[in-house]
Amino acid sequence: QYYNHLSLKDYVKNIKAGRLPIYVGKQLPPEEQKRRHIIFSLKIRDGIDKKQYRSQFKKEFTDEFHKKLKHLHELGLIEETNSRVRLTEKGLLFPDEIAKQFYSDEVSRKLCLGCP
Repeated sequence: QYYNHLSLKDYVKNIKAGRLPIYVGKQLPPEEQKRRHIIFSLKIRDGIDKKQYRSQFKKEFTDEFHKKLKHLHELGLIEETNSRVRLTEKGLLFPDEIAKQFYSDEVSRKLCLGCP
């Protein structure tokens, strides 16, 4: 994960110098990388390629998140084929809410600062 320079001046200066305009970066833990992959993949029309997920993370996506997927399927928000899991037309109306189902506990806590 990385963040670009906030200052437009610094951003442009780096670009002109042929450098990426990265201000700071950090390596995410494997579990967080996996969850980000899921979230970003679900937000595109093709969804999650199960074979690619298995190859990258050495686990079956549908086994690892069976309960969440079952619930989302019962609500009519996702569909599964032999090769993919993706949002339905109905699910495409709520991609951010569906993505939250795959946030790690740590990320959920951080986003809920100040919650009752």
